[in-house]
Amino acid sequence: MSGEPLSAAPLKIVVAGASGFVGSALLDHILTHTPHQVVGLTRRARPDAESSERLRWVSCDLFSRLELEGALEGADVAVYLVHSMLPSASLTQGSFMDFDLMLADNFARAAKKNGVRQIVYLSGIIPPDSLLSPHLKSRLEVETTFRASGIPTTCFRAGLIIGPSGSSFEIMRRLVERLPMMLCPSWTATVSCPVSVWDVVALIAASFDCAQTFDKTYDVVGPDALSYREMMQRLAKLEGVSRRFVGVPFVSPSISRLWVCTVTGAPKDLVYPLIDSLKTNMVAYGNAPIDFSDWRPLSFEDAIKMSLGPGKGTKPYAFSYTGRSSQVRSVRSVQRMVTLFRSPVETVADIYFGWLKSFLSWFFEVDIVPRSRVSIRLKGLKAPLLVFDYSKDRSTEGRVLYYISSGILARPNKKGRLEFRDIYGGLYKIIAIHEYEPRLPWLLYKFSQAWVHLLVMRAFNRYLLRAKV
Repeated sequence: MSGEPLSAAPLKIVVAGASGFVGSALLDHILTHTPHQVVGLTRRARPDAESSERLRWVSCDLFSRLELEGALEGADVAVYLVHSMLPSASLTQGSFMDFDLMLADNFARAAKKNGVRQIVYLSGIIPPDSLLSPHLKSRLEVETTFRASGIPTTCFRAGLIIGPSGSSFEIMRRLVERLPMMLCPSWTATVSCPVSVWDVVALIAASFDCAQTFDKTYDVVGPDALSYREMMQRLAKLEGVSRRFVGVPFVSPSISRLWVCTVTGAPKDLVYPLIDSLKTNMVAYGNAPIDFSDWRPLSFEDAIKMSLGPGKGTKPYAFSYTGRSSQVRSVRSVQRMVTLFRSPVETVADIYFGWLKSFLSWFFEVDIVPRSRVSIRLKGLKAPLLVFDYSKDRSTEGRVLYYISSGILARPNKKGRLEFRDIYGGLYKIIAIHEYEPRLPWLLYKFSQAWVHLLVMRAFNRYLLRAKV
């Protein structure tokens, strides 16, 4: 590229999502083509992962600010390749948009605390004049969160990324290989400019510590503008198989999602958001032009040929990921609250416990010691159902944290916590439960306590709006 890094010395690059499709390719590129040191962050331990003099793997829960702060210590550049469409616990409550927003906020705050010089984020193509799908709205919220951190941020926006073990590419490949005839609904006429994973990671690596890329957004597209139907036709030809594609106007997105999941074996948590976003053309929309002097993206055919090499048929990690790393049943709930006047989250937390005491007064008693302990008891019982202990050390401005320390309904694990947080510049409040392990039998918990929690959260958000907090 035309610019030069600010420092000639090797950098420490921390990559969140390093074991994923793009992350694996990026690590390989960094170690092969640059002198940098790399720390790869993964959701769970990887006993099969090989470390080296320049590569170190760290198991890090991105929902934990404490773990992230430790993982980003000493980092020069932080690369964010995470999208939370897949479950992160045995039971998750909340939308992937809320999970994405909270993870990005954690990452930005941890990077800020460690003095990281640059955040690099791989986003999605964002049309400026279109009604965005939840998937693309989430990508835009993450971009906004990183930019608001005050850390120089480089965003690369890409649509379909071609490469072996890539989820989107593998879905397309399996459809072509498994269906002799394919009914093509209207979304298959949507145009995209697919780009190879090798071209994407080359751009990401070239941007490290390069001031000319700071606070810039790049549309990363390949040289071919093709509809998804045309891509599948070309893929079938390269695979040497005869396929018939029949356009139909009446297949709804719901039916499309169902048959894509059934034919490809991809999880619905992955497929549904992707299908919903396919109504949008994934082409360049006039963001900063790519000014990388030696960057020449592969054509669609060349990218496919490289992807159908030794890695052909590799099952993407996302196809089998369940969110469970052990036999322990855990719960994560992330609920976004809307407030009218952006009241401080400390005020919202105090209001919540006071409101809870009134809301549950028919059957429960809530004992509150402000900024110390809250316990919930069933009337007539002395033993508390749940006990929340305030964490002074981990609570900061814009964040109130309680640990779920004991109670009849909780297995103490030292990590279960209830969190209140200002997010997105204070526009929203997040109330989240992390790593909670219920004592109730699992099915009983799912259809009793878990359901009650959602009821309480929805009722509280209605109360916040009525009370004009």
